[in-house]
Amino acid sequence: MTVLKAYSFERGDHMVDDADCSNPIRVAASTNYAHTGTYSLRLGGGSTPTNAWVRYALPGAIANPAISVYCRLNYSYDSNGTGTAYFNIRFRLTTGQYIDLRWNADTHTPDAYVNGVKVASGTVTVPNNTWFGIQAYMTISDLGLIQVLVDGHPSIAVSCDTQPGGAATCDYIYIYGRGVATVAPSYDYFDDLVIGYGGLLGPCRCYDMIPDGDTATVQFTPSTGTAHYAMVNETPASDANYNYTAANGMTDLLTLSDLNLAGMSIIAVAPWVRALQSEGSGDSITVGVDSGGIESTATYPLNDSAQYFHHMLNVDPASSLPWSQAGINALKLLYRSVIS
Repeated sequence: MTVLKAYSFERGDHMVDDADCSNPIRVAASTNYAHTGTYSLRLGGGSTPTNAWVRYALPGAIANPAISVYCRLNYSYDSNGTGTAYFNIRFRLTTGQYIDLRWNADTHTPDAYVNGVKVASGTVTVPNNTWFGIQAYMTISDLGLIQVLVDGHPSIAVSCDTQPGGAATCDYIYIYGRGVATVAPSYDYFDDLVIGYGGLLGPCRCYDMIPDGDTATVQFTPSTGTAHYAMVNETPASDANYNYTAANGMTDLLTLSDLNLAGMSIIAVAPWVRALQSEGSGDSITVGVDSGGIESTATYPLNDSAQYFHHMLNVDPASSLPWSQAGINALKLLYRSVIS
């Protein structure tokens, strides 16, 4: 099992670019309800009931994708998912076909569909007005597998043809929801979202480590004041304050708030930044961590509009072993300019 992406929504933002959601107004972080922390992802809105979706690209084509997410269906609980309306989790195959987990309003649980054809009914009923967890894992092939757990209980386990087209890989996972602003807070909510591959991910929770101090290595320039960390630790997140540079190879290394995760297994760490290129073209941003003097980073090309850039670490780069409590609390956030 490998984690690719993880979202807590605790920075008060939906954490996706505009191209990866139906409407930035209908896809938002909300304090109405939260499974962990203060915020969750809210889908839907408008003066009349409106559908909304958000999607997450899988880096590289994945043949055995997985998701773990907590859901609260304040709007869609008594409405059938259709694939693109009401509650649905959709795995898009690289050639355009779909594997869906569509909400069934009669049994109050997701059913499994392959390219619009139902292949299995869910068996675990979910109570109304509460959070419930969904774990889903599948293998895409002519002899494939769809496995779904609801609140940790087996709900679907079906072997079937999960490759209706030419591709045996998945490139996006979509989440659909619905809501109406005039009956607030009648929306669908999602939290503790983790995406990966290779097996069921488990009942995951996502916690934030927030920049809380500058180290001796702070080479960008704050847009105001002198504290670099204060430009990037707001809640809700804001583009009004930032760190900037016009020089190549400038690095900011920031300390992070500690977490107490006693009794939990730490499966991944996901450093991220939000960045843009204000002039010219061809520049990039490097994002990652420093763990005991060992860096682990990834570099991404920048655009002239702000985007989120993530780097996922499933093991501690200092030891190549699973993360420990002491290991994550010693981490520093790193970002570096790559100016062409």
